[in-house]
Amino acid sequence: MFRIPIYIVFILACAVALGTRHGDSGLLYRVTREDGPVEWATVLALLALAVLVGRRLQVMPKDKLPWWLKTAGYALVVLAIFAAGEEISWGQRIFGFSTGETMQRINLQQETNLHNLIPGALFNGIIVFTLGIGFVLIPTVWRHRSDSPPRWLPSPEVSLLMLDAILINHYRFSSLPEQIGILVIIALLALATVDALRSRQAPMVVGSMMGWLTLGCLYHSRDILRVHNHQYEIRELLIVILAAVWADQTLRAYQQPDQPSS
Repeated sequence: MFRIPIYIVFILACAVALGTRHGDSGLLYRVTREDGPVEWATVLALLALAVLVGRRLQVMPKDKLPWWLKTAGYALVVLAIFAAGEEISWGQRIFGFSTGETMQRINLQQETNLHNLIPGALFNGIIVFTLGIGFVLIPTVWRHRSDSPPRWLPSPEVSLLMLDAILINHYRFSSLPEQIGILVIIALLALATVDALRSRQAPMVVGSMMGWLTLGCLYHSRDILRVHNHQYEIRELLIVILAAVWADQTLRAYQQPDQPSS
C-alpha cells in the first residue's frame, strides 16, 4: 500500500518541474513555499511516523522487543516530533510571534528553528550522505555479501526508493564531491536496475524505472530547480514516508516468532 503515495509524490514532482519549466513559472514555488502543501504534508507525515512507531512499540510483545530496538524506536518518535516542529518553525508563522534578536543574527532565515543555523548546502549534504550510506550503500553491499541480512536492514525496495528520493537533488554537480556523488548514485541505480530485471520482481522494476524517470525529468528541468531551490521540500516528504515504511517493516520483522532476536 505504501507504494501508491510514494509513486504519486514522484510523479507529481516531475509534473511540477516540467510544468514550471514549460508553463507556469510560479508553480514550483507555490507548491513548495513556506506553509505550502508539500511542507504541511511533510509535517503530517512526521506526526504520523511518530504515532505509528509509538503505537507499535506499545503493543509489541515485550519478549520480541530488544532493548536497543525499543531505545531506537522511541528516539525516532522524539526526532519525528522535533522535526515536525522545526518544519513549521514551531508555529512562528501560525501564531505570529517574532524571532529573538540572537536567533535573528545566527539563523540564516531569521526564523525560530535550529536547522537553519547550518548553511543549506552543508545541511543538504549531511542528509544525502547519511541516507545514501545508511539506506542505500550499506544495504546493497550487505545483501550482495550475505543471504541472511539482519532484520533492521532496509528492504531492497525501500533502498531503491530512497535512492530515487536522493535523485531529487542530482542536478547539483558543480563541486568534485557532488560529481563523485552523482556517479555513485547512477552506478547504484544501474546496479539496482540490473538486479530488478534479473529477478523480474515487479516492485523493483517499477522502482528502478521511477529512478530513471526522475533522473531524466529533473535534469531536464535543472535550470528552474537551481533558481527556486525548493525541490528539497519534495525530497524531505519522500524521506519521511520511506522512514515510516522502514520503521514499520523493521518492527513487524521482530514480531515474527520463527526468527531469533538479533
